[in-house]
Formats: sequence, C-alpha cells, structure tokens
Amino acid sequence: MSRYQSVGSDVIEMTDVSEDAKYKKMDEFEKTLYKDGAVPAGMNIRKRKILVFDSYAEASKQREEFIK
Repeated sequence: MSRYQSVGSDVIEMTDVSEDAKYKKMDEFEKTLYKDGAVPAGMNIRKRKILVFDSYAEASKQREEFIK
C-alpha cells in the first residue's frame, strides 16, 4: 500500500462558491470519509483541495481523469 492515496468525491453542484462554502463542503466530505472508514486507522488527511468548473460536463471529465 502506498503511503499516500488520492480520494475524490462525486461532482457537486454549488450555487455559492465562496471560500466559506468551499471549505464547508471539504469539511463535510472529510467527515464522511472518516465516518465511512475510507481513511484507514492510523492515517490522516494531509491535503485537501476543491476545484471549481464552469460546467457540469467539464467537472465530470476532470473527475474521470482523476480516478483513472
């Protein structure tokens, strides 16, 4: 197992893309990862980022590339 692992969410449509709204979404996703056991015991989330796109299609294509 690699020391590092990348995890991405589904595409999320947001009407509010303020910094507060983006960090709230990241916090919610992080809580879900810990709650669902997606983060193995003894490991922590070290880096998070959220990407914003102009269209759902553009976001979906980028996600597809990320999960390859």
